[in-house]
Amino acid sequence: MKTGCHWTRLLIGLRPMVLDRDKYLCQEYLRNGRYTPTETVGYIKPKAHGGTDDLSNLESICRDCHKAKTARDRLNRN
Repeated sequence: MKTGCHWTRLLIGLRPMVLDRDKYLCQEYLRNGRYTPTETVGYIKPKAHGGTDDLSNLESICRDCHKAKTARDRLNRN
């Protein structure tokens, strides 16, 4: 896991708020009508693409969706 300043802020303050707001459900799957519990939080718009640590740019996302989204984001970055 990354240990940079923004990750510390995310884990300490925002992560629980995001999970509560999203009812611990993967938002990627929920958009497709599927209810999948998760305890993972990720960026909607990656920091590498100009995203922020704002609550509005964070969502609950399961590990499988997070992995797939990260791969897509890396392709789009290049």
